[in-house]
Amino acid sequence: RRVTDRRTHYVREEIDDKDILRILDNVVGVFDKPVKTPIKEQKKIVDKNNQILRKQEIQIALGNKRLEVESKEVMNKIDNRHREANKITQEALEKIFTPVPDSKYSISEMQADLEDLLK
Repeated sequence: RRVTDRRTHYVREEIDDKDILRILDNVVGVFDKPVKTPIKEQKKIVDKNNQILRKQEIQIALGNKRLEVESKEVMNKIDNRHREANKITQEALEKIFTPVPDSKYSISEMQADLEDLLK
């Protein structure tokens, strides 16, 4: 079938009834043909999209570089804190485990003093 005399202008998006839409899809010329974009305009669109893609690639590369730099900075800070904590721990251990000077205090005397304390 071919439509030669149109009574109304049909717009596909405005037809809600699926049965009517299916019937109209089978009739040639019911819907307006889509407007073809000229080649110059297509090239402009492609160029613009390519330019956007290039900018996005640059932004991604800069973001990755920034992430890399920030990661190194954070790792250096963590490493420095670990070194400082290790230094403090070593100093504390040296104070705790300093050798006790020999005393003339015998074990039996210590035991006797402890027993006296328990009384």
